Amino acid sequence: MRRLFVVTLLVSVAALVGIHPGAREAAAHRESPGPSSSDPISAAWLSRSDSPVSEALLAGAKALLKDIYAYSAGDPDYLPTSYKNANLRATDYVVHASKPTSVCWKPGEGDRIEWRSLPGGTPRGWSATVAAAGKTSDRSADTQCFTDCSGFITSLFTYANSLRHTEFRGWMKGSSIPEAGCFDPQGGCLQPNPANYYRFFTNNLEGFQSISLDKLMPGNLIAYASTKTPPKATGHIMLVAAVANINDDPQSRLVVVIDETWSPHSMDTRHVEKISPRQKVGAGLGMGIIRLSSVGGELRFYWGLGSTQAEVGSVALGRAR
Repeated sequence: MRRLFVVTLLVSVAALVGIHPGAREAAAHRESPGPSSSDPISAAWLSRSDSPVSEALLAGAKALLKDIYAYSAGDPDYLPTSYKNANLRATDYVVHASKPTSVCWKPGEGDRIEWRSLPGGTPRGWSATVAAAGKTSDRSADTQCFTDCSGFITSLFTYANSLRHTEFRGWMKGSSIPEAGCFDPQGGCLQPNPANYYRFFTNNLEGFQSISLDKLMPGNLIAYASTKTPPKATGHIMLVAAVANINDDPQSRLVVVIDETWSPHSMDTRHVEKISPRQKVGAGLGMGIIRLSSVGGELRFYWGLGSTQAEVGSVALGRAR
């Protein structure tokens, strides 16, 4: 992302904040004991969806995680504690408007599935064009995930459509995919980025259905569209892996998310280290825990379990059909 929004997080393990090179550093964080931060792993997690498309999206994300991280069969694949020691050569955070990106699944019994993009498209300088999307007979490449948050979610539809048809078609070859910094959905950014996914969800467009927090299930999507100034400030988009209620707070939910980011969430699988002012290692695909709340009908997104301030912006929840 060209500019990453301010984050405030409290985690039971140390978390570091990362932003796209050239963006300003994140503001200081406040910490307080979160309402469910004592032992979130033991919560009663809802980890299965009743939607075939949602399950297909989850299958694609978990297949990547299980190959990029050390994962033992039988461990709950919806919790971040089940994934250890990421292969840093297989994933990184790459803005697809500035560099080629790739998401490739290791071939199983059939052909390998890949999604690739190349910089360029409309608007120029802020977008990429999908160069490949679907099955390929080339079985040489290993699992890899080198893209950004909106590129990752868009790529998952390539995998999902190898299992079943989805109504959303923006993942296909030739599509223009703006990166997250292309913030104005009315000014030419007509394909998915966090702000445009937000628009799709809230308006039930492109095969997406808007849902409320009490209906949130695994395989659904969370789009956060930043409204911070300056206008190029952006947002984030995440895939839901599991949902749990919070004791004594019926208006909130703990949510395990799978996403591409430089800024780990609570109990995150990523261990990001800053090695220079403009370079970090350990970013990319991973899983962590966030918190969502509904206050007066307005959704609020907290980057970590104990964040004392919600992110500045609008949040929408969507289900793909």
